[in-house]
Amino acid sequence: MKVPKGKTVLVKGVASIKGECEVLGARLNFFECEKFVPVFCIEDCEIEINGEFRILDGSTIPESWKKLAKMDWETVFLYGGVDSGKSTLAAYLANKVGGAYVLDLDIGQADIANPGAMGYGFAKDVVSLSKVSMINGFFVGSITPQGREAKCLQGVARLWKELRRLDGRKIVDTTGWVKGRGAKEYKLAKLEIIEPDLIASFEGKPFDWKTFEVEKGYVIRRDKIDRAKARFESYQKFLRGARILELERDRINLKPDLFRGKDVTQFIESVLGV
Repeated sequence: MKVPKGKTVLVKGVASIKGECEVLGARLNFFECEKFVPVFCIEDCEIEINGEFRILDGSTIPESWKKLAKMDWETVFLYGGVDSGKSTLAAYLANKVGGAYVLDLDIGQADIANPGAMGYGFAKDVVSLSKVSMINGFFVGSITPQGREAKCLQGVARLWKELRRLDGRKIVDTTGWVKGRGAKEYKLAKLEIIEPDLIASFEGKPFDWKTFEVEKGYVIRRDKIDRAKARFESYQKFLRGARILELERDRINLKPDLFRGKDVTQFIESVLGV
């Protein structure tokens, strides 16, 4: 299929490209992805696709994203509601800056870790955060932070303690839970742990923090069925090759842990050394 210069092809599946193009900020000639990925043709291109595709005029990357990629930051915190484009922005930024660590805190639609967990990895020339290999993660056991805020913050603190010691730029991707007092307090707690240089916000200026407002890109919205299917496929990927172990109950020593945990405030302070 021949595609003229200045067009974007949204591809879901396998794509082989002849000609100069940009795929979420990366220069690629071949990729495979289970999500729609924008291929912007810098010149006339010939694209072979095995899967679904849509052709659009112009670029799907907002100007605000391009400006953000050129700004001087070491750690940026992405803030926005469901289907705002946070994960796509994270992949784009990582590609444009030549590679960056991405901390994926979206336990509902986790890309780097499995659903119900947080994780981080190094992203470079990726078409999706799901292509990033996890360096380390933290299992929460829930696909929503509501009612699990303390455990989620424990995971944030533990992973950030490791990640902040690594050289290189860092991008923090978060959940789409932004409505209500509980959501604001939860996000603020994460901000106080991570202390980013900048918030990239799809929702105006939510906090008294240095904020750069970004526009939503071209978003293909997913319903509950699509999201459940994505989680199922993610679990399949992580559990592929797993073994089932059978253990005798009377040979296992189980210890209850109720009421033996630390106060989350004391835990975070000890991790941060404050």
